[in-house]
Amino acid sequence: DLKRFMDEVDELCSLGDVLYVVTASQEEYVSPEYLKQYGIPTGYFVGDRSMSLLGTYLMAIYGQVDFFVGYSNGQLYLNREEIRLAGLDFDDVAQKVAEFMRRFEGVQTAFTAKDMEQITNDDEFVRRAKLAFRYDKGGDVLVFLKPGWVDVPKEEVKIGRSSRMNNFAPLIISGWKIAPQTITSSVSVLDITPTLCSLLELPFPNANLQKGIWLTLKEK
Repeated sequence: DLKRFMDEVDELCSLGDVLYVVTASQEEYVSPEYLKQYGIPTGYFVGDRSMSLLGTYLMAIYGQVDFFVGYSNGQLYLNREEIRLAGLDFDDVAQKVAEFMRRFEGVQTAFTAKDMEQITNDDEFVRRAKLAFRYDKGGDVLVFLKPGWVDVPKEEVKIGRSSRMNNFAPLIISGWKIAPQTITSSVSVLDITPTLCSLLELPFPNANLQKGIWLTLKEK
């Protein structure tokens, strides 16, 4: 598919007018069985089962309320309207949810979205999550799993999102003004955006953490 795409682009314009950037995803979709082969402590965090236990806990405190909109990939969305109609304080409910989620096996920590704004944690994973989090669309409570644990929506689903975030991935930059070269030093996927910004003479994004990759350009 990639070759066909590049062939079609080549018919429309010359290679010197096109910049290709090829890389891979940071996240892994794996199973605990796979991780066990490498001696990694692992387990399943089952979304629907965890939400069921959480619902029972909250009803014991607040009574019969439809607390949740849903849970997906470490983000739990609370039903703001139902909580408001029940006369409950939303921040109090969200804090209780975060506290309860921290008790689950396999959960490293949990924060409310409000907490995320005030976090000064130096942990790289939490710091990157904060930079990527969108307060207008993100969940109300964020759940971070321990390394090796896999987030699956249901008990019968055996493949899910690993908590391990791989900083490194294959990266190929080709075309336009780029001279043939091999970068031997380690670079991160976080370097891609500032590199492209430098090539295009654009300002770096506000959440940028890297300086980018130093590339040799062709002589004019």
